[in-house]
Amino acid sequence: MRKILHLTEALAGGVLHSIALLANEQVRAGHSVTLLHSLRPDTPDEEILRQLFDPQVRRVIIHMRSEIGPMDLKSLTILLGFFTRGKYDAIHCHSSKAGALGRIAALLTFQIGKTCYSPHGFSFLRRDVSSRKRMAFLWIERLLHSLGGKISACSATERDYAKIYLKKRHTYLLENAIDLDTIPEKTPEQRMGDEAVIIAISGRVTYAKAPWRFAEVARKLSCEGNTRFMWLGDGDATLKKEWIGDSPVEVSGWLNKARLMQALAGSDIFLFTSLWEGLPIALIEAQAIGIPAVVTNIVGNKDIVVHGETGFLADSEEEILIYTKKLAEDAGLRRRMGHAARQHALRRFNKNKLLETSFSIYFGAEKAS
Repeated sequence: MRKILHLTEALAGGVLHSIALLANEQVRAGHSVTLLHSLRPDTPDEEILRQLFDPQVRRVIIHMRSEIGPMDLKSLTILLGFFTRGKYDAIHCHSSKAGALGRIAALLTFQIGKTCYSPHGFSFLRRDVSSRKRMAFLWIERLLHSLGGKISACSATERDYAKIYLKKRHTYLLENAIDLDTIPEKTPEQRMGDEAVIIAISGRVTYAKAPWRFAEVARKLSCEGNTRFMWLGDGDATLKKEWIGDSPVEVSGWLNKARLMQALAGSDIFLFTSLWEGLPIALIEAQAIGIPAVVTNIVGNKDIVVHGETGFLADSEEEILIYTKKLAEDAGLRRRMGHAARQHALRRFNKNKLLETSFSIYFGAEKAS
């Protein structure tokens, strides 16, 4: 039995899904798994977390903040205690702040060789901060990687960025996966001529998802054809008003997993307008259901969508509109691309190799690529 520690300050969205799936697979294989995590406004409530995690996963709440500040010293002190007492075989840090604090604590307790860091989207790729701040994030990532330990990227493109901007050494691929047992299959379209084409996105309304882009497409296409635009998720009321405003976008509010999958299965096009990503679970799920996608051509998105086969990669807002309109007007194209998307996702993103790959990275049975 191995003792595994997962650490994150960002227990929400795709990071939450990735950690839960991996931790659950590890405990069900007979290993001891502990998760240290903080609480943020976007962290689901305790009842939802209990549903997502196997009861054998031990969860401990510690305070960590995304911003750099004096609180980091207190968080680091707490981690030093855990690392000293825990005697873990592997320490897996998820997201930027946990990656920083976890590796520093591991270095100070002479356990840096046990660490594995999954960025889930490098902070130096963000587009909501200045170029100077992005450069600072890059130098911090370089410094931390020089301390030792491994990087396990969630997508091939994220791994490529790690090779280019950090160093090639100890860089691995632990691609995000999904539990296919929770994914329904989209039924063949049997539409009346006057039934609207449903164009959807799922996730929290945040800057990273560029909701104003989604709203602008909705304004333009709603005037030209019979379409409905659905945002499956929720967000801050002020930000929703600012970014989505009076556009014809219907915001569903928070949906549990079953209702979200049902709503996605009833949609026709997945429009993903994000500015930066790791390897977005929402997009993988939509493709696995059998929904063709129009996505921005960025890290993560382009690791999932096969351009011209399972959807379209757009390099500009103009292309987003062109491709979305193309799919909205061609039911046959939607069916073909949707079928191809499902087959591709089922082959590539199932969880079958997740446990084996994670242990290969942790314990050195796999060579860095």
